[in-house]
Amino acid sequence: GGGDNDDADLPPPSPVEAAASARTGVAVRLVTTTAAAAAAAAHLATHPTLAVDCEGVALSRTGRLCLVQIASPTRAYVFDTAVCPTALGPVAPLLQDAAVTKLMHDCRHDADALAHQAGVRLAGVRDTQVAYSLLVAQAGHAHSLPVSLATLLKKFAPASTADVALKAAVKARFVADAGLWAARPLDADALAYAVVDVQHLFGVYARVVGGLDAGGRSRLPAASDAYCRAYREGAEGAGAAAAKREFTRLVALANERRARAAAAAEGAGGGGGGGGGGGGRRRQQRRRRRQ
Repeated sequence: GGGDNDDADLPPPSPVEAAASARTGVAVRLVTTTAAAAAAAAHLATHPTLAVDCEGVALSRTGRLCLVQIASPTRAYVFDTAVCPTALGPVAPLLQDAAVTKLMHDCRHDADALAHQAGVRLAGVRDTQVAYSLLVAQAGHAHSLPVSLATLLKKFAPASTADVALKAAVKARFVADAGLWAARPLDADALAYAVVDVQHLFGVYARVVGGLDAGGRSRLPAASDAYCRAYREGAEGAGAAAAKREFTRLVALANERRARAAAAAEGAGGGGGGGGGGGGRRRQQRRRRRQ
């Protein structure tokens, strides 16, 4: 193929690929053979920045890696590792090349699964969850809860109402059936869902990093790298244990925040003697809510 808009090198889309392409506005291809993977790698190698995401069942080194989405700004290739375990072979050098920027959102479980199931050690990651935490710190907030990609999409890359509805519908299916990503054949909605996140990472990243000062931008590569290693480098189960510790810390942080906000609200509302009784009542109501 030639330039970005020349799709002559792409095989004709299947009905599911055509439907997913129409839903997302980018050319979507499901990669289920090593020949298709080699063709995908040839296109992706012409781009200095790619967006990457994974789907799986209990995604981690011990769960099941089912899909790896790798996108350029105009195309999204969905590598079906459940159907073709060797599909990542041709793109492994790109994923491991620190000179090729990979945009991801919370890469910790993805990096763990890719390393231990596919032998791929991600490098060159710029993580939008990390970037946003640097942006929050820059604004003077000491701690921030890890932000979801859905929140960043709303803030920085207003996704279409169709995208939001699609994500909600597929997420509901995923909640009802944890094995969704291992089921075949994939339907157009699942395929489009897998693509929506990588497709929007380019815009989200540009806007978040655009808000960072020089110090934040210079810290981002090493901080993203540390995120990549967070679960991958430990012993088996270390990632899950780290995730549990992180969750416990975040719950404590959220509770502490709520308590501070409530204390501030009481302070603001309790000017005279009459305010004290209201504060007491509020405290009782809060205690009841927590129980």
